[in-house]
Parts: sequence; structure tokens; C-alpha cells
Amino acid sequence: MRVLFFIRIFELAGGGGENYGFRVFNELARRGHDVHVLGADRASPVEGITVYQGRDHIEQVLRDAKPDVTVDWGFIQPADIHRLGNGAHESFLKYSSNAYPPLIRWYKKLRARSPKHRAIIAKQRWMLTRPGAVFLANSAFTARQAVEAGADEKAVRVLHNGVDTELFSPGIGHGPREAMRRTWSLLAGDIAVLFVAHNLLLKNFALVAGLFRRLASKNPHLKLVVIGKRRPRRMPPGSVYVGEQADMASCYRAVDCLVHPTFYDSCANVVLEAMSSGLPVLASDVCGAHELIEDGHSGFVLPVAGEKGDILSRWLERLKEIGEDRRIGERMGAAARKAMLENDFAGYVTKLESFMKQVVARKNEQL
Repeated sequence: MRVLFFIRIFELAGGGGENYGFRVFNELARRGHDVHVLGADRASPVEGITVYQGRDHIEQVLRDAKPDVTVDWGFIQPADIHRLGNGAHESFLKYSSNAYPPLIRWYKKLRARSPKHRAIIAKQRWMLTRPGAVFLANSAFTARQAVEAGADEKAVRVLHNGVDTELFSPGIGHGPREAMRRTWSLLAGDIAVLFVAHNLLLKNFALVAGLFRRLASKNPHLKLVVIGKRRPRRMPPGSVYVGEQADMASCYRAVDCLVHPTFYDSCANVVLEAMSSGLPVLASDVCGAHELIEDGHSGFVLPVAGEKGDILSRWLERLKEIGEDRRIGERMGAAARKAMLENDFAGYVTKLESFMKQVVARKNEQL
């Protein structure tokens, strides 16, 4: 199958969506497909893939590549298939505004009506309502946003992101785990709770900090480990900031739990990676990946919008539950690992192949 992908950045230096696309396209090429990629903003040569750069040459690229199917990876170019990896812009603005205090939230909603945002929303609505186009959402949460923005519900399918279950695994032995914990000044009896974020505001570090300020005196064995580009200005007592980490698989093995109280994600890969690594996860109900958590069995799904005191107490209760009985966390972690074994990366690519073949067959029938 000859496939042409449209993506903003085609290299491993992009964001989560671009990096995921890079891995998917390479896997399809490895499986023998004739893969062509147009990087609208930036692209690097990759062996086994025909790479183009710049959105100004799209028509020429279409003539040269002669694809059986075209796949848009992010509202870049009209295509046979649109992979909805970041949700709808209008929904993002709505949910992300919850990260701000009421007055600033009002200002953000006002700015959302600016010509820039209106243009983005209009472009997406145009693509979502194109006759014949089909949409592949990475969560039911994202699929609902597409339908609300104008897509035909029958044209939208859900395919959650897959995770590399070999790389992100519980691991064998305690040596490397304990060595990393020592570098983070964690004691043997500590229960390490991981928080991963570059955007501290959107990922809701304020809630995490509030939780651990409450836990500092009565549950001092619960320790917060923060990974990300920026060190929070006000770290709660007993917490440790370890900066960016290249080897996230080892980081997951060194901790006991993940908290991800984001105000918005379409399908948070960090949640899937942590679950695959055998960790219980406390995730917000607007992160997309929460749909793969069985609440109370493989983790907890909790709200982040509402009265602050109520939200804090609900997260605090669940975090204490894991912190006060290691067996609960271990049982949930095992269930999370089992769930991800049914949601692995290779399976994702196989399902994507099948979906693309269906679209090609439908196109051929219409000729």
C-alpha cells in the first residue's frame, strides 16, 4: 500500500503527537508499505521513507507520490483519513481555560473569539464536514469533540494510542530501581508518586502541590517526584524535582504510582506508559487515556473541574488509599499492565493498516 502522510514535524524532536507519528510511519515502512511523508513545517531524511518538506508543494507531492490513501496527522491538509490526535481546537480552549482563576478564565474565553482562534476553528470545521472524509480519533473523548465540531458521527472511529509494552514494562530485579531511587533521595519505605509535565499549568501541578502539602505531616512516606523541563517555583515539602529524563522506562520502574490531573489531553501517552510499566494511575476524566483505566481496579479516574475543595479531597482520599496499603497499588498496577498488553503499539499499527485498507477498498469501489 502506498501511503502519503501529512504531518507538521517529521523527526523525533517534535512533540508527543509528532513523535508518535514518526514511530508509526517507520513501523509501516518496516512492514513493507511504500510510505511517503510531507513535513509541513520541518522534516528530516529517514531511510526507507520518501520525505518531502513544505506545505507549498502539496499538489506536486500528490502527483509524484500517487498514493493509494492519504492520511492527515493534525488538520494540515484535506485527506482520505484525518487522525485526530489533539482533539478540536474549540474544545481545547474550553477545557484548558479551567487551568486559570475565574477572572483570567473570563479573559481567556474572550481571547478565544479572536480572529486567530476563529480561523483555526473554521478550518477544522471545514475539514470535519468534508464529504467522504473519515476520522480516526485517539479516544472517545476526542471523537465527541469532532462530532460537536461538525463531523458526521458515522464517519468517526476510535483507535486509542498503543504503547510499547516491551520497553515500558515492570522490569526484573530491584537493583536498577533502588539505584535510581537513591539518586532521588528516596528511602526504602517511601511510596514514590510520579508527576510528569512540561506545561505545569495545563497539567495541573497546583492540585498536586496542594495534595502533598496536606500529606507532608500525616503521610510523610508518600513522596512526590516531578519530571519536566521546568522546576516548579513552590515545591511541596518532601518532594524532589529531577528535571527532564531521557530514560522514562527506568523512571516508571523506580516509582510506585502516577498522578496525572491534567485539565486537557486527547490521549495522554504518559498514562499508557505508566500503566504498561505496572503502575496504578490517578488520572483526570479529561485525558483521553482515562477510558482505558477501570476505575477502582487498574487505577482511579477523577474530576478536575468543579469546587476546588471537593476536587482536592477526592484526589486526596484516593492517593491515601494507595499510600496506606501497598497491596492496593500492586493489585492495581498488575491490572493496569494486563490492560496495556491488550493495547500494545504493534496492535495499534495492525489496526491502522486494516483501517487504511478499508478506506482504499471503498475508494476503489467508487471509481
